[in-house]
Amino acid sequence: LANLAGRAADQLGVASGSEFAAARRAAEAIDAQIVLGDRPIEITLQRAWDSMPLSRRLQLSWELILAGTTSSSEKLVSEALMESMKQDDAISSFFKQLALRYPELLSALVHERDLYLAWSMKRSKAVNGTRAVV
Repeated sequence: LANLAGRAADQLGVASGSEFAAARRAAEAIDAQIVLGDRPIEITLQRAWDSMPLSRRLQLSWELILAGTTSSSEKLVSEALMESMKQDDAISSFFKQLALRYPELLSALVHERDLYLAWSMKRSKAVNGTRAVV
């Protein structure tokens, strides 16, 4: 997964960690506290994996292997996909497609993670008495 994400980021011209730099700029602009409130990725991925029966794990593994064996000269991300990702609803569209293909993953990847992030933000505001959190 990390290899695929890295290759896609390279094709999109996105620097690794750019989301953290953007969060820092946003926090400084409004004098907010930065909270690294996401659940560890290992836990999220393990819960997602555990939610799938063996046959679905094999199917997903095979699809990831096929995607990972795309030669470096082939585009992992098409031009059309890159353009569609610039639209505001690209993430929503991605998760709709994910829900159709692998609905069992949504709980761990989206719902549980959203709850964890909300709890982290709330806890941070309560503990530190800050008014704004990024």
